[in-house]
Amino acid sequence: NERIVHPYALVPYVRSWQLVAYCEKRCDVVMFKVDRIHEARILDANYTIPADFDFDKYMGNAWGMMRAGDLPVETVILKFTSEAGRWVAEEDWHNSQQIEHMEDGSLLFQVRIPITPEYVNWVLYYGPKVEVLEPAHLRETVREGHRQAYVLYAKEW
Repeated sequence: NERIVHPYALVPYVRSWQLVAYCEKRCDVVMFKVDRIHEARILDANYTIPADFDFDKYMGNAWGMMRAGDLPVETVILKFTSEAGRWVAEEDWHNSQQIEHMEDGSLLFQVRIPITPEYVNWVLYYGPKVEVLEPAHLRETVREGHRQAYVLYAKEW
């Protein structure tokens, strides 16, 4: 559908771009995936980005680009194998992250975030190279994701 938006920020993320803009239809600042925009026109109207708009504040404690809404911030502790731990330690994933290198070569990764589907997918990506130590409900969600993958791949062709 058509919308009039006032762009505030254009942000690259993974393999696409995200547009953070005030949407006149929703009367709020929202995020649009640029790949989903079929047509755009520049209008003659002017606008001003509010002086109090702060992109970091807008994103809050989000992991990646999926804002968490009312989800609570939780402490997450993951244990990565030495192989995956090297990859994880190379990046600044979140401003709350803490990394501890263990004597056996593994890596403890701690972060305080709301647990969104985007974060669960990030953990699942590492498969058997990561173990969720806390919180218990994330451990169960990841376990169930792996169980479903096992059932899918256990089927004979």
